[in-house]
Amino acid sequence: MTRTPTTRTSTPPSLATRLVLLAMGIAPGLALAQDRAPVSPGTDSGVELQAPSEEEMFTFVVFGDRTGGPRTGIKVLEDAVDMAGALDADFVMMVGDMVQGYDDERAWLKEKDEFTGIMNRLGRPWYPVAGNHDVYQRPHTPEGHIELYKRHFGPLYYSFEHKWAHVSVLFSDESMSFSNPSEDQNMSAAQLAWLREDLASTDAERLYVFLHHPRWTAKYDGSNWDEVERVLLADGRPVTVFAGHIHYLRDDGQNGNIRYYTMGVTGGHPSTKFEAGAFHNIAQITVRRDGDSMSIFPVGSVRTPEDFPGVVWDGMDHFRRSGWATLSGEAVIAPEAGRESELSLTLHGAEGAAVAYSAAIDASEGWSLSQRVFRGVLGAGQTITIPIMATAPALSETPPGLRLTVRARYPLAAEQEQTITQRLDARVRVEGITPKGAASPSDNGVLRLNGRSAVRVDLPERPERFTLEFWATGRTPVGRAGAVTKTENSAFGIFWSDGSGSEGTLPTAYLHTTAGYLSLPASEPWTWQTWTHLALTFDGETARFFVNGTLQSEAKARGAITFNDLPLMIGGDVDRNGAPVSYFTGQIDEVRVSDMARYTADFAPAQSFARDDRTLLLMHFDEKVSGVFPDDSGHGRHGWAIGGAIIEPERR
Repeated sequence: MTRTPTTRTSTPPSLATRLVLLAMGIAPGLALAQDRAPVSPGTDSGVELQAPSEEEMFTFVVFGDRTGGPRTGIKVLEDAVDMAGALDADFVMMVGDMVQGYDDERAWLKEKDEFTGIMNRLGRPWYPVAGNHDVYQRPHTPEGHIELYKRHFGPLYYSFEHKWAHVSVLFSDESMSFSNPSEDQNMSAAQLAWLREDLASTDAERLYVFLHHPRWTAKYDGSNWDEVERVLLADGRPVTVFAGHIHYLRDDGQNGNIRYYTMGVTGGHPSTKFEAGAFHNIAQITVRRDGDSMSIFPVGSVRTPEDFPGVVWDGMDHFRRSGWATLSGEAVIAPEAGRESELSLTLHGAEGAAVAYSAAIDASEGWSLSQRVFRGVLGAGQTITIPIMATAPALSETPPGLRLTVRARYPLAAEQEQTITQRLDARVRVEGITPKGAASPSDNGVLRLNGRSAVRVDLPERPERFTLEFWATGRTPVGRAGAVTKTENSAFGIFWSDGSGSEGTLPTAYLHTTAGYLSLPASEPWTWQTWTHLALTFDGETARFFVNGTLQSEAKARGAITFNDLPLMIGGDVDRNGAPVSYFTGQIDEVRVSDMARYTADFAPAQSFARDDRTLLLMHFDEKVSGVFPDDSGHGRHGWAIGGAIIEPERR
């Protein structure tokens, strides 16, 4: 619920009361607290809690101008009526301009029927104030719609009592014009005499006055509002005055015992000059014997528990988790431009609810697409498939990307909607790259990483058993850096660590399962800037971490490996957005991922690897072809540089 800061005017304890309390050694605010009963404790405590003090109060709601705006303002009024019902106020007050007016009798009566039909849904009393739209006629006549107003809305000025308060409603259009305030925005002698008699007739403790035009403001300089003000000041009781007409909220503060407020709009045309205070709203006034407070509610901000039924939330959450949007197929890219692919976006509708959807494709430079934006409505239980034809540019240093953002507006109660967003990255397959096998020692290249660079590899396979291995040498780390990772609550990775982090160990391997992370630390240090072979294996039950072929640690897994769609990052940790963090500084070579546990005991690491039918990824880092680091596994999982990752000759 959106709510402005509450404004409260109150009557403080009298000077005599304060002096008596101070003489007794009691602060005035504390004296009120002493009247409160203690709570009934269930345990002992060092704090004495007190129940709330009993205080008489009531509330009423004030609506701003309804007219002068587009036809849609009537829907705002309907929403405001619903809000006022939810606030459960004693009664509702208007500030005028309830019908569009400035028309003939037939049109006026139609507008009146529409307005009163909506207001009567309140289920509580509501009280009109006559504004210029309510009484002016077109073509203009001196009598306007005055008689129609009195016949269908009530007297032009009147008053009533409620509990310890008195409400007086005034009429500020007696001259049927407001073009010249000094001439036509004056209270008549008859209305002033009525106001004096009205106030004298009541012994209410608080007074509330309503009229349409805020005559106390500079806009109405020259009018005789000062005469009205003298009547209110002479009365001496707290008076709160409300007006409308100007179509923006305004607090003109206190003048003696009088507080002035101008309401904004409740369906009317918002002021463009003072738009920050011109939003559609209603105000709730809370009245106590010692003061009152006002809270402003933008229309639509008040809700009831019935607007949030659990069964609707459950249905929405089920839809959100249902995999309602999927993207299938692969986009193909090659050294030459023009490779064509077909992708398919499949959308599954919700059970029992029609859902509006939109989708947009964000593609890296050079891609040509049959369609980039989609909109429509998914019927309840409906499934649709949208084909997307993609034509690729030539391979370059920039990683190709096709991301589809799909949004569904799930209908909730009370005309609300929940936007559900799903982002789908298309798989991109590289064709036309023929990688060389491992180079001879004399021609061997390695990947150089400068602490701000990495290589991204999209590795979609999800092996139940695996081996991750590579050779690395690097600067002595400060803290922890990702060497080769596919983690972030997922899969596996090996980190280059100096033992100062939360692990408290040297290089550590991680495996993520349904039971959480499994940590496998190195058991002994080594010379950092020396080529070292690191390997993490998992045979379906036990994970093992090897350094230079020597087993460092092993642990039983308590669940299956978990996977997500994030890339494998060489030279950094991967964050949840698929970007590198915690960069590695040094050199990496011969990165291989296999779908089997190649090692279960100590072994002699090979200097380079050849692919076999269990190899999922094999990066020799001996060359760069058409902007990519070739994968020699046969699966085409080539890598792209992020930052300044380069190939350089090995210097072992």
